[in-house]
Amino acid sequence: MIAPKEGVLVLLNARKLRSSRDVALTLVHAFVHVDQLNRKGSRALRIRHLQHEFHVQALHPSQVREFARLLKEEEAEAQHLEGRLVDQMQRAA
Repeated sequence: MIAPKEGVLVLLNARKLRSSRDVALTLVHAFVHVDQLNRKGSRALRIRHLQHEFHVQALHPSQVREFARLLKEEEAEAQHLEGRLVDQMQRAA
């Protein structure tokens, strides 16, 4: 979640995290998204999309499609990295 002053707020539903691996997977996934959010232009793009969603300033349909494509790519990246990084951390421990 975008927070004020260039911050990011990560919320977890602790009741659904049943094991230390669940916690690790969730945190790694969330922090991949934090990294993505801090990429150049990402924050501004998300704010523009939110403004579109709340009917403050409309985006062109091609911009909406491009944003949806970007979100799919970022989610795929987070899913790919979560298991890989958690496995590496557990082997190193």
